[in-house]
Amino acid sequence: MEPRDARALHELVDLLDRVGVRYSIGGSVAASYFGEPRSTMDVDLLVELSRDFIPGLVAALTPAFYADEASIREAVSGHRVFQALHLVTYTKFDLFVSGGTELDIDEMATRVLQPLGDGTDRTVYVASPETIVLRKLDWFQRADGTSDRQWRDVLGVLKRQGSALAVDRMRALAARVGLSALLGRALDEAGH
Repeated sequence: MEPRDARALHELVDLLDRVGVRYSIGGSVAASYFGEPRSTMDVDLLVELSRDFIPGLVAALTPAFYADEASIREAVSGHRVFQALHLVTYTKFDLFVSGGTELDIDEMATRVLQPLGDGTDRTVYVASPETIVLRKLDWFQRADGTSDRQWRDVLGVLKRQGSALAVDRMRALAARVGLSALLGRALDEAGH
């Protein structure tokens, strides 16, 4: 992660903490942390956000970030994604509002406090490597199995984390969310 992006991420995380919004960093940033590093165009976060938090969040985002309040309200109502743009670095954040799915619940329950390796001693909550594997497999499946980038991310995490992974937990959750076949294929390809 570029230092300017890390600075913007820390600003966002600090304001989420101040407002009382639980978060978990996922997507390519988490996959790069636990697997094969690669560049990304944005930072994905899962957030637990209800309507009650919207006014405080909007106030906290201003003036360092641009985020459309109407988009935030729609995202909260429909458990979708909204964007926030850091106005100094132009780092884009996609904030996915938790809908209480099994993967959402798992991500928040198993997130881990990690340094981002940006040269500071700051830590942030990052989705666990097991959750990242399942999230990436879910995106791969949604893209009809055509996203080489998602598949590479999965294999990168599986190979780098190796025996440290809670494979039984991954298999159990994969069975509940319809990802067993893909997880089995990925584990085989990664040499597990």
